[in-house]
Amino acid sequence: MKYKAAIKPAKVPLLKRVATLEKQVSELASLTANHVAGTPLLLVGWAEISAYCRKKPRTLSRYAKNMAFPAYRWGRHVVSSPHAIDGWLLAVQEVRTRRKAGMDDPSITAR
Repeated sequence: MKYKAAIKPAKVPLLKRVATLEKQVSELASLTANHVAGTPLLLVGWAEISAYCRKKPRTLSRYAKNMAFPAYRWGRHVVSSPHAIDGWLLAVQEVRTRRKAGMDDPSITAR
């Protein structure tokens, strides 16, 4: 029985490969440029999350239970991202400001 030879991918010219690699590197650079220097993209474990938030782990787990703090189970780990935490902090601050000003809207709550 004869087998057909495997189809070999077309050879891509070297300049095109270099251009593709440069594009990928620039995309990665833009991702890291948008990211605050020294802050990881993903915080793993209550210790890292609490160090980022400067709160105790028990306080943050209570916030996750009662106030929709953005911490999620990933296997046996708890993970969160600094971007999600910053957004949550802004939302909670807005709710507190509205409550203080007497503009309490029942559809907007911290829970």
